[in-house]
Amino acid sequence: LHILINNAGIMALPERKSTAQGLEQQVGVCHVGHFLLTKLLLPSLQAGAKESAKPSKIVCLSSLAHISHEMGTLLENPKLETVPYSEWGAYGNAKCANLLHAAELNKRYTDKGIIAFSVMPGGINTGLQEHVGLWTKIKWAVVTPFFFKSTSQGAATTLLCATTADPADGGKYFENCQVTNAVEIVKQDVGKDVAVRLFDVTEKLL
Repeated sequence: LHILINNAGIMALPERKSTAQGLEQQVGVCHVGHFLLTKLLLPSLQAGAKESAKPSKIVCLSSLAHISHEMGTLLENPKLETVPYSEWGAYGNAKCANLLHAAELNKRYTDKGIIAFSVMPGGINTGLQEHVGLWTKIKWAVVTPFFFKSTSQGAATTLLCATTADPADGGKYFENCQVTNAVEIVKQDVGKDVAVRLFDVTEKLL
């Protein structure tokens, strides 16, 4: 295995719902599910890197919504629960977790032949908007011609990181095919060890 793109997501569930394991669904689907899948596939990614003599790539899809995270509070909960639950707070936590997961994966596995990135694909009209409220959908419909991307445009940053991005930029967050300082900002807000803490809490949760 040479490329893993963690792309599955749900967004803005108006009421808290549980995964089959009892986790809050947005964090459960967008972060914990990807974390487990990645963990199980790490040996295959390492084998792919060895076979091709090139680093394998992991791309975690995040979102600009990561800025609405409450990661400090989330990490105090052993089940990564957003308390009190809010639709955008839980989504922000899930997307910030994607960003931090990629940063920590890159730190832990670069010397094993694996590079990880997180990306903001941009606003794209897909099934992701299924749970968004009617008024928000109306506002987004109005601005779609000016600010939203086509599916191909939205996939561009993901494909860049999966193929030709500079390995020296591993662990970073990309938007519009450019490196940003989003990871550094989150670490400044919550603490330099936030990615390690999230990784450890998620491991225990699994």
